[in-house]
Amino acid sequence: MSESAGSWLDSDFAQRFFGPGNRLRWDAINNGSLSPDTLERIKPWIEDLKSNADFICLPRSRENGNVEWYVLASTDRGARALREQLVALLGTSYAGPWLAWSRFDDKDPIDAVVKEFAPGRAYRLRLRDPELLEAVRAKLSLFRALSKERPVRTAATARPVGRILSDFEYALRAQEGRQATEYIAELRRLGRLSAQNHLFLEILRLESIRAWDEILEEPRLNTLMMLTRPRRVTQALIRALYARELQHFESIGDASGAIAQFKEKVLQPWPALFRTWHGMDASEVVKCFMMLAATTSPSRLQLRDALLAAHPKQAADHPYLESLAALVPDTALPAASLRDMESVRNAYDQGEVERAFQEAMALPGSLERLVILLRCARELDTLDAAAQALTEVEGAPPAQREVLLGRTPIRTLWERLLDLTTRPSQSQTPVAVASTPSPTVPVGLVVWLERLGDETEWPTALEVLERGVREWSRDAWFADQTRVAAAAAAIKASRQPWGDETLRNSLPHLLHFLLASDEPERVLKPVLKELAVVVTLDDQVRTEQLRILTEITEALLKIGLSALEYREALWALRETWRRTGAATLADWAIDTLDMLISHPAADPAERTQFCYETAAYLRQHSRRSSRDQVMLFQALAAELELEVPPQVARMFSEESGEDTNAGEDLSSALSGRRIALYSLKEPTLRRVARIIGELAPTARVACFNDKVGGSPALKQQAATADIFVIATAAAKHAATGFIDIHRPSEAITIYAAGQGSASMLQALRDFVIRSSGEAGRKPMNELDME
Repeated sequence: MSESAGSWLDSDFAQRFFGPGNRLRWDAINNGSLSPDTLERIKPWIEDLKSNADFICLPRSRENGNVEWYVLASTDRGARALREQLVALLGTSYAGPWLAWSRFDDKDPIDAVVKEFAPGRAYRLRLRDPELLEAVRAKLSLFRALSKERPVRTAATARPVGRILSDFEYALRAQEGRQATEYIAELRRLGRLSAQNHLFLEILRLESIRAWDEILEEPRLNTLMMLTRPRRVTQALIRALYARELQHFESIGDASGAIAQFKEKVLQPWPALFRTWHGMDASEVVKCFMMLAATTSPSRLQLRDALLAAHPKQAADHPYLESLAALVPDTALPAASLRDMESVRNAYDQGEVERAFQEAMALPGSLERLVILLRCARELDTLDAAAQALTEVEGAPPAQREVLLGRTPIRTLWERLLDLTTRPSQSQTPVAVASTPSPTVPVGLVVWLERLGDETEWPTALEVLERGVREWSRDAWFADQTRVAAAAAAIKASRQPWGDETLRNSLPHLLHFLLASDEPERVLKPVLKELAVVVTLDDQVRTEQLRILTEITEALLKIGLSALEYREALWALRETWRRTGAATLADWAIDTLDMLISHPAADPAERTQFCYETAAYLRQHSRRSSRDQVMLFQALAAELELEVPPQVARMFSEESGEDTNAGEDLSSALSGRRIALYSLKEPTLRRVARIIGELAPTARVACFNDKVGGSPALKQQAATADIFVIATAAAKHAATGFIDIHRPSEAITIYAAGQGSASMLQALRDFVIRSSGEAGRKPMNELDME
């Protein structure tokens, strides 16, 4: 077979595929010595093979008579579309679970040749029942005919808004500020983003990259203060104020100074931010509200006690919170003032929404009481407050409820709270309200997951989860293992398409709840395994889903996996990586290899395979691979005692043809600089320091992994280092805050999005590119690989 122009298969592919391991031999096909019936059956597929069709389907006949079909695509994009079409065409009834379709055995000669020529772009249909052979062949023939008749699509399809928002949420979690900007722009192009919501998303983006000054210098800040804001936006504003006005006092342990500064510089200019602390989980919020408890008169002892109870005692900043609590005057409201609605109204008017709500709950039923409960619940904006207020409305006398819901503004509040329940609000007359089922606000993750199994859609499901993951008690959930098992079962259960899509879009929020601790709880293992399957089965997998799967995989590695589980986990990573099809994942691949080396390997051969596939990826995308990436990969391979493939080794040794002007070369940009690195992962720090040392021998590198911060050495480097790189995803908040406080305003602080060595080097590389005025990302040491 001659190789035509533009061929994506080498000339010897056919000879090897129709060779040992396949009873159908290439020589017999070419000379026509096969039976006429067999030749007629395979003729269309051989024609496609010789003409280099975009997708090729080829049969294999084993010695035992079993027949398998291999379907190959010419491009990564085509492979993703091909898989979806095959699933729709065949399904599991004919070919078995699709997860087995692309699992190839390197020791099998046919599997090996297909994997070599179409890595990540091939599927194998192994028929378990010989009687299905003709049915599958007919379906594949039909698929071939329809594919050739299908017109070429040229119009781009807009992504669902839920998918874009989910990607945005994970970009925030990964602290990928520029990626988050792209998702905001995508939403704006679709015309699905109001000016108000655009402002909310922009504030959250700035919070994720710790751009506190940019938040507080936002031109629309005064407008933002007058809007009804999501609790997360309010939290971002409080964190920005804390960083600018109060963090210094914490660093020197001056609680009384912080309280005075809070009253003058924070509370007086921004009182609207401090009406309620519920629904926010940042430690800065807790400390600010503790200062609020100390500054109000009379002091708010209940608030003090609630904040102390909510804050983890093992947190590094808990002693400072206790020092703030000790300054709350030991005074309280007279008991008599808790007995009437006047006290409730006063508390509400003074901004003490929580106290107003609690006191109203303790009073006898009345129309005014129901009104203020609904108003407080709307402002508190928590699931718990919504549940209590709705219960009170449902339990009110019918006549009182009819009058209440007959008032349009109050009814609007009631319907808004209903949106937080497991049944969406419906347009009802006040009289019909009594006959409707009682609304249920999800009290935990299991209730939320099980609701996704209903046929009726739940438009506000993600909004409810966003609140729930910040309100539901993790400790209570983990204490009852039946809840964990029920959650895993609910994730595994079948759902309507809307439920599947909602679950996929919820992954960033679920990880916020499940992986809040540095060391994941062992009971999480079944839940995380099911979530990994959700990502692996996603038909619209993107880079963000790949990163989510990586985070889940690392959590599972920390918990512990058997050899079989380890193989399945790494196979899922590789399969999702291939289906993503992006050419910009070198840093992800190296970071993932870094992560795999950092944890015990239940099957070292699987880790070795991942290393070799990373090498192949670097070679495939050599023009996008920077010198530091290749050097880091070489160091990781050496740790595994593996020989770097010659093609990749040449990428490091060959002469570079790039422009080495100052500002364009990472080496020259780092030479002579004092560089400080911070991460909790010591091996990562050692690797990054080694690469910097090789790239820029005159650079002085200092590494830190302080869990709390405060050491004299860290303080000195924060004040004097030319460049400070912080792996925020693998850092302790107290230490990063300590670094921020002691960094001069003109000093360079870079936040790496990922936890691995490649992410820290990428942060440096991207900084140098931005500093040199380059537009977009290109390698600093782009080597000529040809």
